[in-house]
Amino acid sequence: TPTCLLCKTVFGNFRQLLRHITMKHFKADINNLITQKYPGFWMAERTNEGKEQTCFDCGQRLANRGEIQRHLGVDHNLMWDLYINKIKEIKEKAKHNDTDGDIRPPYDHPLATTGNEEFIKAIKGPYGKAKTEVEGEVKKHLDMRANK
Repeated sequence: TPTCLLCKTVFGNFRQLLRHITMKHFKADINNLITQKYPGFWMAERTNEGKEQTCFDCGQRLANRGEIQRHLGVDHNLMWDLYINKIKEIKEKAKHNDTDGDIRPPYDHPLATTGNEEFIKAIKGPYGKAKTEVEGEVKKHLDMRANK
């Protein structure tokens, strides 16, 4: 079951998870991406020009801000790397704050109850494509813990 490792919300499928991380955790990032990809969009929206946008990658027509946000974040999966990096950052901070070598955060964060298997599953992404550099780091850490 897809679960957001940042807030522990459970979803029925990966598209729902992608929409959640895009709209809840990385909305400012997706909006910055819109600014880069579609110059003038925000001004057109403010002046009610309602200018339809066309995705540069696939040609899909997008009518409004919500459609663009969801299209880039879900259909093109452009927030996944930010999500994984945020999880890595939290795990890394926890590792430096914890004296027994456990990578669980010492504070009341949802990742404090997340097992490493769930983390590895998450870094493989919604389409099963492994982020090998991250997976390798996690595996190395698990091996070190097993040899203690």
